[in-house]
Amino acid sequence: MEIVLASASPRRRELLSLITEHFTVCPADADETLRDAPLGEEVTRLSRLKAEAVQAQHPNAVCIGSDTMVTIDGLRLGKPKDADEAASMLRRLRGRTHEVLTGLAVTAVLQSSSAVTVMLIGLVSAGLIPLRRAVPVLFGANIGTTVTAQLLAFRLEDARWAVLFAGVMLGFFCRSKKGKAAAQALTGFGLLFEGIAVMGTALAPLAEGLLFRSWILRVRADPLLGVLTGLCMTLTVQSSSATIAMLQNLAAQPGPGGGSLLGLAGALPILLGDNVGTTITAILASLGRSRDAKRTAAAHAVFNLSGAAVFCGLLPQFVRLTEAVSPKGPETGVIARQIANAHTLFNLVCTLVWLPLTPVMVRFVTWLVPGASPKTERNTETHK
Repeated sequence: MEIVLASASPRRRELLSLITEHFTVCPADADETLRDAPLGEEVTRLSRLKAEAVQAQHPNAVCIGSDTMVTIDGLRLGKPKDADEAASMLRRLRGRTHEVLTGLAVTAVLQSSSAVTVMLIGLVSAGLIPLRRAVPVLFGANIGTTVTAQLLAFRLEDARWAVLFAGVMLGFFCRSKKGKAAAQALTGFGLLFEGIAVMGTALAPLAEGLLFRSWILRVRADPLLGVLTGLCMTLTVQSSSATIAMLQNLAAQPGPGGGSLLGLAGALPILLGDNVGTTITAILASLGRSRDAKRTAAAHAVFNLSGAAVFCGLLPQFVRLTEAVSPKGPETGVIARQIANAHTLFNLVCTLVWLPLTPVMVRFVTWLVPGASPKTERNTETHK
C-alpha cells in the first residue's frame, strides 16, 4: 500500500515517520486562498483540497493532506511571503497567547476495511486523530468494504477474458496516469473474476464428498458452529472479503434437492463469523501502540461482536429481511446476491445503531482499556 504525504513540511514528515517509514512526499499544487469561513472549516477544507490534488496524481495510493493556521487577536496569520514578513509574524507572536489549528485529511480507494483500520490505528497512535473522531471512521470503513461482495455477486465470470483484454490493451496504448489507473482496475477485476471461476470449479467436486456434506448439515443445524467456521476462515485468510467470496461460491453449489448446498440460513452465521474474525487484524496492529490505538481496535471489535451476537440471536428475522430485499429466483442463482445484501445490511444497521452512540462507545472502550492517554504536544508550526 503506497502512502503519499501531500506536504513538504519537515514536521509532518517527522510525525508520519512515527507510524511508518515507507511513504513518499509529494507537495500539493492547490489553491490555498483563504475564504471568509470559520477557521476550523478552513483548515479542514484546505487539508482535503491538498489530499485530493495529490490523489489525482497517485490514484492507487493513500494520500494524506494537512494544513495549519495560526490566529492572534482574531487575525489569521497565513504563510509568510518573504523573510521580512516571517520575522514580523514572529515578533507579533513572541510572548503572547495565540491559537494554532491543524486539519488532516486522508483520501484512498481501498477495498479492505482491515487496511483502513490499520492505517487509522497508526494515525490515532501518533496523536493525529482523536479517538472520538476515529470511531465513526471505523463504522464507515465497515460499510465501504461491503462493495466487494456486491461486485462479486454480479457473477461476471463469463466476461472475465473480455475485461482482462480491455485492461491489457488500455494499459498498452494509454499514456496518461488516469488511463493507466483504469487499466490496472480493469485488469484487477478480470483476475478477480478468473479467481472466482477457478474457485467455483475447485469447490464443485468437494461438494460431492460425504464428509463435506455431513459438515454442511451440521453447520445448517447449528448457527454457532457456522459463526465459529466463519471466524476460523477469516483468522486463517486474514481477509473477510476473501472468505465472503469463498462463502458465495460455496453457497452457489447445488445440493441434493437442487437448491443451495448451504442455504441462506446456513450461510448467514458463517458471514457473521467472517465479520468477527476480521477484528483480529486491528487487534494485532494495536499491539505496542498507544492506549487510544488499542481503544480504536477495541471499538472495532465491539462493533462487530455486538452486531454478530444480535443478528445471530435474530437469525430467522435476518433471513427473512435478506430475502425481502434480494431478487427472487432459483436459490443457487440468487444466493450470492443474498449474501452480499446480508453483509451490507449487517454493517449498515450496526452503523445506524452505533453512530448516535459514539460517545457511549468511546466511554466503553476507555473503560475496557483503562489509563490516561498521553498528552499530545501542541506544535506552533508555521502554516504550510
